[in-house]
Amino acid sequence: MNLVSQEIQRRLDLTTIPPQRIDGKDAAILVLLRGQEIAKLEVLLCVRSMNMRKHPGEVCFPGGMWEPQDSDLQQTALREAHEETGLGLDHFELLGSLPSFRSRFGVLVHPAVALWRNGAPWEPQLNSAEVEKVFWQPLHDFLDKSMHSSYVWDNVYTVHSFDFAEAHCYGFTAFIAVVVAMCAFDRVPDFDLSEAFTAEIMRSVGTKSVVAAIFSVAALPADQRNAHIRLNKL
Repeated sequence: MNLVSQEIQRRLDLTTIPPQRIDGKDAAILVLLRGQEIAKLEVLLCVRSMNMRKHPGEVCFPGGMWEPQDSDLQQTALREAHEETGLGLDHFELLGSLPSFRSRFGVLVHPAVALWRNGAPWEPQLNSAEVEKVFWQPLHDFLDKSMHSSYVWDNVYTVHSFDFAEAHCYGFTAFIAVVVAMCAFDRVPDFDLSEAFTAEIMRSVGTKSVVAAIFSVAALPADQRNAHIRLNKL
C-alpha cells in the first residue's frame, strides 16, 4: 500500500472488514479513485444505459444488488464493477469500506473504496445493456458551489445535482460523492447539504463532526434520518 492509499484509508476511516448482507435489500458500489496526490483525486462514474428498466441514463457508481454467490458486499461491488465495465483487481487496490447508506427507495448501499493502480492499462469493456459510458470526474468538483444545485423531494429528501461536461450527476450518487470528497479533502462543501446541515453550521462545527453525524444516520430510512437530525442538532 503506497502513501496515497494509506492517506485515503485514514481520511475516509475505512474498515477492512467486508460488510455482510443485512436486510435483503443490500447493494454495493465501487468508489474508485485515481490520482497520485490527494488534492488531484478523480472518481470513476458510469452513465446507465437508456435500456435499463430502472434509472435509465442516470450517473452512478459501478455496482448493483447482492447475489447469492457473493461472499460479502465487497465482493458484490467487485463483481458488479467487472461485469459492467471490465474492471478487475489488477486495475486497482481495494482499500476498504465506508459505512452503509440507505437510498430513498429503501436499498441499503455498501460502498467499497479503491485506488487506481498507477499505470495500469485499461480499455473499458462496457456491458452495453447496462452502461452507456464511463468517465473520470475531479473529486473536488463535488464541493464546488458553481456546479451545484438542489431541491427538496417530497418535503423530506434533499436532492443534490451537479452539471458536469460529461453528464448530469444527481441524487444518491451525488450525495455519496460529496461525503467522500468531504472526507478526502477535510473540508465541507460551499453549499447547504440540508436544512440541518447548512454551510454556515458545517463550517462552525468542522468536517469531522459533520461526517460523523451523517454516518450515524446514513443507514436509516429518509424520514427517520431527518427526524433524528432535527432532534439531535450538530
